[in-house]
Amino acid sequence: MKSHKPINEQPMSMTQHPMQGAAKFSAKSTKDAKEWLEDLAFRFAAVDIDMTTGWRKIYLYLDEQAAKWWRDNQGNFEDWYSFRKIFEEEHSPSLASIRATAAKDMADRKQGKSEPLTAYYHDKIKLIKRYETNMPEAQQLEWLQAGMWHTTLEEFLKCTITSTKELKNYAIQIEAKQSLLAKIKAEQDEEERTARLVQQAQHIGEQPRYVPPYQRNTGSYADNRSMPNNQWVSQQPSEWDNRCYQCGTFGHIARDCHSYHSKNFRGE
Repeated sequence: MKSHKPINEQPMSMTQHPMQGAAKFSAKSTKDAKEWLEDLAFRFAAVDIDMTTGWRKIYLYLDEQAAKWWRDNQGNFEDWYSFRKIFEEEHSPSLASIRATAAKDMADRKQGKSEPLTAYYHDKIKLIKRYETNMPEAQQLEWLQAGMWHTTLEEFLKCTITSTKELKNYAIQIEAKQSLLAKIKAEQDEEERTARLVQQAQHIGEQPRYVPPYQRNTGSYADNRSMPNNQWVSQQPSEWDNRCYQCGTFGHIARDCHSYHSKNFRGE
């Protein structure tokens, strides 16, 4: 059988009185209540005190808060066994730890910017029930309100809601409205997209009109000569067109000039 070792920072010496090293139990302690009682019972046994009678002296080893709990509840302690059961249940660190964690989770739970109100509501209610099963409605609403996103809270405060059930129904209505608006917007976006596709399809196969080089606007004053349009070259014939440079007359070009050829024939 495994021997029990007392709970203290230093081992008990052979000359030390067993009760000198006994640590007082604190209501805020993280130590296991059952383990602390076993250590105290071990020390009592070392000085020949049986717990069936010695348990009545346990209050001497409790801190102020735990001793107050003893005084308030001692009427419920019939014997060592009933006291131990009640003491361990009340001061179980696992229960205290769960409650403390639930309280922190409940306080930290905030609604996200885009999180649906119903999702936040159900999650927060679970944390509230884990912390305190029978929390009053008004207090539950305070906890729910404390974690709402600021825009949700602004809308919530415009309504008269007195119960968690009313808040749940309000959340369902809000989300139904938001869902409808989102559907309408999606349909409008789809119509605009379809219109753009139709417009693009109408231009498929169209070829750009060819513009001859002499009709293209180069942006140059010298090239365009400040004419009212870009067809000046084709519309305004040059003064040298169809003029013979041999005789200087119009109507023919130099290779067809009879005057020039006649002079050459006569040897002039």
